[in-house]
Amino acid sequence: MNNNSRNIKSLVKVILVSALISSLPAYADISADINRCTKIQDNNDRLTCFDTVAAYYKTFPAAEPKANKEPVRPAVGNTPSQEINAPVSIPKPTKEIVTSEDAFGRSSAELVQIESLKSNIVGEFRGWKKGSTLTLKNGQKWKVVSRTTGYVKLQNPAVEITRGVFGSFNMKVNGLNAVAKVRRVD
Repeated sequence: MNNNSRNIKSLVKVILVSALISSLPAYADISADINRCTKIQDNNDRLTCFDTVAAYYKTFPAAEPKANKEPVRPAVGNTPSQEINAPVSIPKPTKEIVTSEDAFGRSSAELVQIESLKSNIVGEFRGWKKGSTLTLKNGQKWKVVSRTTGYVKLQNPAVEITRGVFGSFNMKVNGLNAVAKVRRVD
């Protein structure tokens, strides 16, 4: 079996696992998903399954901590014998949950990955060259890092940004047959 066939089989498995996990209810039992991953024999496929499960459960906010309704008794014998009846509260997490579109182009270590993003360039677009910064309708800014150039005059053109190899991103502008390598700057 050649590498291309293996890659296709792995991709199909990833898509199936992703589809399965994305169809689960928001607070489904994570142990069932983990058990499903542990049964996968191939190391790469098993790791992909675990990564997908972890990414899926990161997208949901943490459950609200419940105040302790039981009285807390002092642990040291020399303390007063009165009970402490104040509920225990845990501070809410401060990390803001972002949508997958806001997360696209950010570091993979901190965010859930999506494969592509579709938006529009704001205003008149006259093309790009290396170093150009393009602002999308969703507020993201992308800088062209490739040496390719593209010239066309369009108003609010639709774009699609897809993942490339080794963490790169490619931008395709509708109406233009060229693709630019880009990097998110905001």
